[in-house]
Amino acid sequence: MKASHDLKHKTSRFLFNDEKMFEFVFKAYFPRLMAFASKYISNQEEVEDIIQGVFLKVWEKRKEIKEETFHSYIFTLVRNACLNKIKHQQIINSHSSEQENILKAESIYYADFFNDPLHQTIYHEIQDKIEKVVQSLPEQTQKVFRLSRFKGMKNTEIAEMLNISLRTIEKHNSKALQKLKIHLTDHYLYALIVLEIMRDLNN
Repeated sequence: MKASHDLKHKTSRFLFNDEKMFEFVFKAYFPRLMAFASKYISNQEEVEDIIQGVFLKVWEKRKEIKEETFHSYIFTLVRNACLNKIKHQQIINSHSSEQENILKAESIYYADFFNDPLHQTIYHEIQDKIEKVVQSLPEQTQKVFRLSRFKGMKNTEIAEMLNISLRTIEKHNSKALQKLKIHLTDHYLYALIVLEIMRDLNN
């Protein structure tokens, strides 16, 4: 029994439980990583190669990466890969895209993303799970979390609207995320990504 329990514990440490989940994460992050990397590298084929290389590294290190740090981790990997590419090619001028064009590209991509029945199903299933957890939160925590994660408002904006401190907002958001992690367990990374997409679409 103990060996079986240990095996289960070790398996649950993997960031992705299967290739289907990995594909969902890849496609969910791809548009923003493309826009982000395009600020450094102008050649889109090179950018795609960089992102694919980064996700290969993510897959190889999936047992070591934590859900909470995944977002910053992957953007850091892409940034470093871009800088290494620039250094290697001795490129001085970096390419920057107008924010309007970036948002337009993301909206077009998300349209394609949601046309995929599998991804649409996963998205809505996780969205429903998130909603149920959020509804169980205390009223003020729920209100702060919805404004922050659903509407994409900045903490300073929420503080001004609700007349509370930034520290209090951070506590409410941390409490909500902890509740999500407890209730969604293996789906927690899905939840974080769905929240990111919801925030993008509402901005």
